[in-house]
Amino acid sequence: MRIPIMSEENIGVAQESSLVVESSAEETSTEESFAEILPAKNANRDSFTVEEFEQETEQLNIGLWTSVAHDLLWDKASQKGDLVLRMMKVNNHAAGQLFNPPRDSAESAFTDAIMPSDEGYRTKYEVGDLSAVEGALKDLGVCHLPIHHGGYNQLEWWESVGRMKEEGPYECVDVWKTTLPFINMLNPKHGVILAIDNNSPAACLPVNTTLPRLHKWSDVAFLQWLKARSDYRMRRGKSGVSLQYVFRVKIVNWDTIYLINRVLAELDESLQRWPGVEISAETSQGKVLLGSPNGAGVGFLLAQHKRQLGHKVVDHIRIFGEIGRHIRYVHLLFVIKDVEQTA
Repeated sequence: MRIPIMSEENIGVAQESSLVVESSAEETSTEESFAEILPAKNANRDSFTVEEFEQETEQLNIGLWTSVAHDLLWDKASQKGDLVLRMMKVNNHAAGQLFNPPRDSAESAFTDAIMPSDEGYRTKYEVGDLSAVEGALKDLGVCHLPIHHGGYNQLEWWESVGRMKEEGPYECVDVWKTTLPFINMLNPKHGVILAIDNNSPAACLPVNTTLPRLHKWSDVAFLQWLKARSDYRMRRGKSGVSLQYVFRVKIVNWDTIYLINRVLAELDESLQRWPGVEISAETSQGKVLLGSPNGAGVGFLLAQHKRQLGHKVVDHIRIFGEIGRHIRYVHLLFVIKDVEQTA
């Protein structure tokens, strides 16, 4: 499980000259998160027996999964979500004006298909597994099988070389990763993107590191979508349908999880299996989910690629998941609709 650490002050805050910078909150977490929950008696421990480790992990999971976002994190996500929602609704020029300083266009620098190697990425072959959201896909009338098993879901694994510390509650599980993957499955036939495992270099590399030009999930997902549509056209002789759904599968970003916990608490709901809890993007809770580390990228995907994807907006979000004694998964589904342009 990858949990890159980022200071609380930087979450959702503008970087450099832009008011809205999606990459800064793509896959980040706060240092305070674990510190608030771990018992003080474990602070200087170097090792644990298997039994002790399992007991401590279970206690830790209970604490993490019942914690809610504090007001600072909540307010930042709310403000960012409101801004992203407005960017999706308005036309490209008006969306550009919402940046600081204002831009003539909100459009991304990445508008056409590329070779991943041109931007310093290498690809990896994997089949992919969607069993965690199989029920949801079937209920939506979407194929759940990868293309190598006769389905329509194409896995794209693009990774850049970098270093990311995988933080854990104990030193014994701290390791250094040497690659930062963007792993998504794309289904052009049914208009679906499924975010599987994504680690933005902006969140994972040391401060002051020169970032690759291509480093935002929204841009990578868009380019992978273009590639999948092209491959589908070559295989089937069809273009597929426009984007309808974006899944964030098995979320491990604790800031997003804390925000989800607070959303559910405010609605007097709990984590449920599919179909879960539906929340309009226009509500205060919906805006928080849009401004979360796992939601903002979906908004930027639509706001910065209007010409290529069409003028679309997130209509509502579904929270659903799986609960067990030692494991818990939470997923987000962003349901997309076409909109008329406004001023």
